[in-house]
Amino acid sequence: MKPITIFTVLACLIVLQANAQIGGVDINKETKAVSTEANTSATMTAVKASSAATTASTQGSGALISQFSQNIKPSAFNPEFLKNLKGWQEKAKATNDPKGTSWLLTSLQSGLKSSAFKSTWAANKDKWVSQVANIKGLSAVSGPLKTLADNIDPSQLSAEWPKIKGMWNSAVGAIK
Repeated sequence: MKPITIFTVLACLIVLQANAQIGGVDINKETKAVSTEANTSATMTAVKASSAATTASTQGSGALISQFSQNIKPSAFNPEFLKNLKGWQEKAKATNDPKGTSWLLTSLQSGLKSSAFKSTWAANKDKWVSQVANIKGLSAVSGPLKTLADNIDPSQLSAEWPKIKGMWNSAVGAIK
């Protein structure tokens, strides 16, 4: 094609897109609506995901444990623990010390049905319990917390969890 022909075709396409009405539908409005919807969805996912990082820096380890527990399906919890889950989560949000965090991890693990875990949990549990019992500083929290999260059967986690897991893991890694 000659350069002038390409220019003419491009110019026509720009004019058509800017002014066209197809079947009473404004292409520009439809494109903007689809683009806005996609941007809104992406923004909401980013906001949810970045809340994990904000949580780590502003509220601490307990808030991240609470956030994780909110992404576990209610059916994964033992009935007694489930009754007190909201209160436990509120208490967790206010916890940011090694002893309290150790208690949160132990109680969360104990509050889950055995069916909530992957089959690999049985082999990892004793080591995990030992790690949690020996938490002396907040920097020692991230390993056991990630191990617990990684050993929950994915079918027991919310549909939102895969969208925020990466940012949550980053926030957990930032616990100090």
